[in-house]
Amino acid sequence: MTRPSDDRAPMAIAMQWVSQITTIALEMALPGLGGHWIDQKLGTGIVFTLLGVGLGMTLGGLQLAKIARSGQRPTRPEEPKQPTDKADKSNQRDSASH
Repeated sequence: MTRPSDDRAPMAIAMQWVSQITTIALEMALPGLGGHWIDQKLGTGIVFTLLGVGLGMTLGGLQLAKIARSGQRPTRPEEPKQPTDKADKSNQRDSASH
């Protein structure tokens, strides 16, 4: 299956990728840095740092999954589904005869 051509300028496509990569990087780094800051203020060792890193990795992974799914969307609209069981077919025949 071929993908439709992207008629945007190459710089626009590049900026979209830069934006997505920057978002993922910030989602992964900021919670860990925030957790480290909280640990320093409260003197709690590395508890909040670990929680922040875990949260950041989760958020970053979800964002990566979202980007991966968006690249796998069909390029054509889906065809209308045909009835698959006998009840649907008999309902269609009944409604067509009226």
